[in-house]
Amino acid sequence: MKHLIKHLIIKGLYMLPLSVIMFITGVGMFNASGDFPPFVIRLFELCFAFWLPFLILGLIFTTIGAIMGLIFERKKS
Repeated sequence: MKHLIKHLIIKGLYMLPLSVIMFITGVGMFNASGDFPPFVIRLFELCFAFWLPFLILGLIFTTIGAIMGLIFERKKS
C-alpha cells in the first residue's frame, strides 16, 4: 500500500511541471514564425491540446496519494 501511495505522489508531481512545459511550448508555437515541418506543428498542437488533462491528472494523483498517505498513517498509529 505504501508503494502505491509513493508512486501516485511521484507521478502526480512529475505530471504538474510537464503540463506547464506542454502549455508553454504549445503557446510558443502560436508566436513562432518560419517554415516548420508538419510533424513539429502536429506535436505542438498535441502539447497544447493535452496540457490541461495532464495538469488535472497530476493534481488528482498527488491529492489521492496524499490523502491515502494520511489515512494509512492514521491507521498505523
